[in-house]
Amino acid sequence: MSQDNSTSSNRFSTLFTSTLLHSHQYNGTPPPPYKSVSPSTQLPSYNGDTNVPEDDDRVIINESQNTNEPTLTSKSEPALSVSLSSTYKIVPNTESQEMICMASLVTSDYIPEEAKETGSHADIVLILDVSSSMSGSKINLLKESLNFIVSELSPKDRLSLVTFNTYAKRITPLLYVNEENKSKLYQAIRNLRANGGTNIGNGLKLGLDILTQRTTKNPITGMILLSDGMDNKEQSYEHLYERAREAEISIHTFGYGSDHDSRKLHTVSVKTEGSFTYIYEFEQIKQCFAGCIGGLVSISCCDVKLFLRIPETIKNVKISEVLSKYDNTISDNMLSAQINIHNLYAGEKKDLLFLVKMLPTETDDDSESNELKIIDADVNYFDIHKGIRINCLESPATLKIIHTTSEIDPSDNPINSQVIQQKYRYLTSKVILDASNFAENGNYARAQLIINNLKQEIQLHRNESPEFYDILIEDLSMIARQQSNANTYQSGGRAHSLQQTSAHHNQRSWGSRTRSEAAYQSPTVQRYSSRSVNLE
Repeated sequence: MSQDNSTSSNRFSTLFTSTLLHSHQYNGTPPPPYKSVSPSTQLPSYNGDTNVPEDDDRVIINESQNTNEPTLTSKSEPALSVSLSSTYKIVPNTESQEMICMASLVTSDYIPEEAKETGSHADIVLILDVSSSMSGSKINLLKESLNFIVSELSPKDRLSLVTFNTYAKRITPLLYVNEENKSKLYQAIRNLRANGGTNIGNGLKLGLDILTQRTTKNPITGMILLSDGMDNKEQSYEHLYERAREAEISIHTFGYGSDHDSRKLHTVSVKTEGSFTYIYEFEQIKQCFAGCIGGLVSISCCDVKLFLRIPETIKNVKISEVLSKYDNTISDNMLSAQINIHNLYAGEKKDLLFLVKMLPTETDDDSESNELKIIDADVNYFDIHKGIRINCLESPATLKIIHTTSEIDPSDNPINSQVIQQKYRYLTSKVILDASNFAENGNYARAQLIINNLKQEIQLHRNESPEFYDILIEDLSMIARQQSNANTYQSGGRAHSLQQTSAHHNQRSWGSRTRSEAAYQSPTVQRYSSRSVNLE
């Protein structure tokens, strides 16, 4: 059944310009803002001038790693591929339209044999809260989790343990996790004791000092922080975030129980492109820690830059917005955009949404329809396994649409269900954070309203992909219950909301405690997480 052009245009406007896409700017940082105070008196400087002893195990650099040539001798498939898609293939050329487009980045799960010797080894710093609240069963479960991590890391990975309470202490330097050093690490773990207060800043600063003052380093760097309490020293961490970003260090934070400083831990993770995980039962720490380690050691691409360009021959198309908290820029003329992602894991997929505006245009001939190549996509990244920077794809990805003045029969122009799914994934992340901001200010009714409105909208699409949409509906229902009043929000609702807004946005998760967490696990994360559970 055909439809007139005005009906077609309304259909596009409804799909492409949902008011939810533009309500409340998503910057990843929940209110209220943190007050800036003087730095810690125990560690008087936060600018990176604390000297760390030079007693790390030195990384042995192969000759091939000192060149710009690939370290692999055999031909292997590209580590990263890119594809483009849009909500519809046929777009009416009758009035201005704004449509959702999607760039999908997919990494290979294949690691060549040669790369297993030269490839993705990591330097990891674990920053552990050992304040008095961690005593008893919690410190024992933490030790069990740390022992598992030591057992899983390879002999070419390096690990440093840092503890903090009122003060921060480096328990071990960066040690290769070989058989000789495992005994040292196990002994250090056995000796952990809980006492004192909680100063997260001291732990973060010492961890950054260890990593930024390395004289040699592995290709992958990671920092993991666990805390179960409120930060006793209220202070701004912007200088620490800047140091982490300059050194390209992602900080993955874990908060346990209802009393931890979830807002601060979430902000640390967002500002450094890491992740925040809420541990609501301490028995879960091993599974989530293991998954995070699995992610770090499986990084295959880093410093990823996605470039979107409108060809010079196209005069009626503009890139209007990137729907992402990843660092991104759009050129002044709106003809190009760049999205930066710190790293990608092996076997991982990222779906990145952006909005494109299309103006009606005259065709070059008497035809009613023109096929147009409206977007090119290319990517630049460092391939961890090959040890080289890949400057571009062999051939850029392209997006083609048909621009027509003819009536559009819906049967000839089916909706792209994958793009719509990712639209609602993005909106779920965004609305959870927006609702959390309302709950933060005591407006629980408003939080409930915007969550329920999105649930109702998603329900209209459920039959298209029940398994996918049920995950979003389950998460929104759980968040709605947790944001219904002050008691439920403050006793875990805030932390769970912040975890889920990050998980849905980043399309990453460490555990499999819920269906949404399991859906966002990469293959290696899933293997590490499952192994930790099966060994219990």
